[in-house]
Amino acid sequence: MPKAYLPELMWNYSPVIKPMPPLLMDDVCGDKQVCVSFACEFIPYLLGLLEIYRWPDRFTGTPEEQEHSAGLFRELMEVLAMACCGDGTSSITQIVLHQVNSVTLALEISVDGGQTWTPDPNGIPAQITEQVPPVTSGVSANKCDAASNGKQHLEDWIAGVSTAFDVYGTFFEWGVQVILVIAGIILWLLSAGALTVAEIAVIEAIAGALHQVFTAGKSYWDSYWTSDERDKLLCSLFCNIGDDGSFTDSQQQAVISSLQTDLTAGPAKILMIAMLGQIGRQGLNNMCSYGASAESDCSACGCETCGDDWVVGSRFNAGGDPIGHIDSFGVDEATGRWYFVVSSQFDGVNSEAIFLTSNDINNCCNINASDFQFTVGNATVYSFVLCGQALTNFGFGWLGTKYVNSMGLAAPQGSPFTVKIFFNAAT
Repeated sequence: MPKAYLPELMWNYSPVIKPMPPLLMDDVCGDKQVCVSFACEFIPYLLGLLEIYRWPDRFTGTPEEQEHSAGLFRELMEVLAMACCGDGTSSITQIVLHQVNSVTLALEISVDGGQTWTPDPNGIPAQITEQVPPVTSGVSANKCDAASNGKQHLEDWIAGVSTAFDVYGTFFEWGVQVILVIAGIILWLLSAGALTVAEIAVIEAIAGALHQVFTAGKSYWDSYWTSDERDKLLCSLFCNIGDDGSFTDSQQQAVISSLQTDLTAGPAKILMIAMLGQIGRQGLNNMCSYGASAESDCSACGCETCGDDWVVGSRFNAGGDPIGHIDSFGVDEATGRWYFVVSSQFDGVNSEAIFLTSNDINNCCNINASDFQFTVGNATVYSFVLCGQALTNFGFGWLGTKYVNSMGLAAPQGSPFTVKIFFNAAT
């Protein structure tokens, strides 16, 4: 006798057991509409339930119908995410503003007139699945092999852009192909046929950069990418990638920042940086996660060290005797990062403490909570001065990665400690 179908007893329960029939309307606002009011608190729950429908394989039909249906649900989720709660007495028109973030170069939207901005759900990072980093023979190998994978795939994209000049005669056709080439490299799975909302959004975001390169032409593009420029791509990736061969958001931004400084000026540089901004951390990690770059050599990359000119400072940099003793320092051979081994000292008030400073508000390093390795005792990494702030303007409560010019650690009086602190290059 067949078992009863009780989906609520399944674990983990998914709202989609089998692929559903495709949706054939042209857009979310079809001919027949429904109007319902409910509490705003339900919105995140509804978005969570709809998440599964963002993927084409959750629908039957042709590949085009599957991608179209998934696109409709992405639009529906965007509509729900931007919904307003009113008093039911008036009709509210939601105005959505779009921009490219001037720092991250990523697509963003605002639903409050530009007061706050959030990542665009049609941006590339929201459309791809992030892959795990390559596993090789150690920290240095992880970094170099992953960076070499990334360089190779960037060169594949450079070649694809060049080939597109030979095949496509109009700017729009060529621009679409440029996006499709990078989509394949970062494992952004697209269906053939009509352009998706995401593809159109990306083309619009980097249209200026695309047009500059298209106008400059194939010969310019090919001649720009000399071996020196390509090596700059490798070293930017290698010097900013994490120990496991993957990037955080901060490290991805460090890549963009270094290339803005190092690449030779011109339309090719503008397009490369614009493209890296659009694919985000997720796309860059996917690019570095696969390839044939085992046992690569990155020894020619002279990665900038950060922290080598820091010193022991006084309590909260407020004057007086330095607090702490530097026992040793140098460049860590495995990671290429500068480090200090520092022992605590009684701060004259109520703590065993260490204060380190660059003595320059703009001489800053990235330091993560995981970059403190205690060899004796333990302490709270509790105070810091953010880059650009006055040296006495300490903040408290260290979480994640901080970009700082000074820092302090403390433990109760009578509980001395020693810590090895790693510094990461400035972003």
